[in-house]
Amino acid sequence: MIQQIISDLTNDDKSLVSSLLKTKVFASRLKNKKLLEWVNKEINGYSMSDTLPEYRVGSATSSCTLRQGYALQENTPVPISFISDENLRNFFVQFEFRDSVKTLESYVNHKDNDTLIKILPIDFWALLTRHMKESGFKSEIRDIKKMTHISTITQTLTEIRSKFLDFMLNLETEFPDLPKNIEDISDDVKEDITKTINVIMGNQYNMSNVGEGNTINTGDNSKINTATGTNITQQLEISSLKKEEIKNLVEQINKIVDKLELKADDKEDILSESERVLNQLKREKPKQTIISQSLNTTYDILSKADSNPQTEPIIAEIETLLANF
Repeated sequence: MIQQIISDLTNDDKSLVSSLLKTKVFASRLKNKKLLEWVNKEINGYSMSDTLPEYRVGSATSSCTLRQGYALQENTPVPISFISDENLRNFFVQFEFRDSVKTLESYVNHKDNDTLIKILPIDFWALLTRHMKESGFKSEIRDIKKMTHISTITQTLTEIRSKFLDFMLNLETEFPDLPKNIEDISDDVKEDITKTINVIMGNQYNMSNVGEGNTINTGDNSKINTATGTNITQQLEISSLKKEEIKNLVEQINKIVDKLELKADDKEDILSESERVLNQLKREKPKQTIISQSLNTTYDILSKADSNPQTEPIIAEIETLLANF
């Protein structure tokens, strides 16, 4: 089986999934948990709670819109010089590939696109703006996105294949005369193979975090939580808001929406989102995700409209609410 896997890996036209599935069978029959865990993560993808191997982190560029008063500067690089924390700076120049190998291969094979883009949510904009203002930054950051070229994914897949092949070649060197059927291998030899696999993987596949204690979550319940050294934590997180604060804001929005110079559809959308929020607030346990989505939608509509004394305080208050959600 090792020889067949090596043969598949040396053929660039063959998907890595085929070799991974064969290795999964091999690891299962050997009852090698370490190899099986690695294979499953490559097949299924890495969750946000999983540590990510260094070979699954590529380079990225990040852009945003900067707003200061009425002035907008669009599609400009994120000004990372104002970010004091090294791990957070790295977040904007690194792209994590947590998808399954099959998904990564599909990105590469999709000829119409040459760039992979991750758009960061509105609540993260407010968090980052607040963080950077501590370093003297004057503008508001919006429309943040991270991008990486498809060639970076190609390089990641090449590294996976290369490391995978090195691993199998090392295993073949240690056990050159193994029977084709694993069932024909004695228990003593299986034990030796397992020990060797663990040693090779320990040396070759470094499963440690990229950066020290680095966690930056940009999904629901976003938080920036970066740590360096021992027991050092710096945190900005979204916490629960009192129902009354949200209700007052929504009622304030509903009072002014008819007076705003907006398209009829936009006004209707704002009122619809307000109703969603108020319906959630009537519940014993309002769904935070729905409230956040509705506030985000309202924020997006208002912030794209012409600035005026009525909308500016509303926009600022939504930002504050989202930043503390």
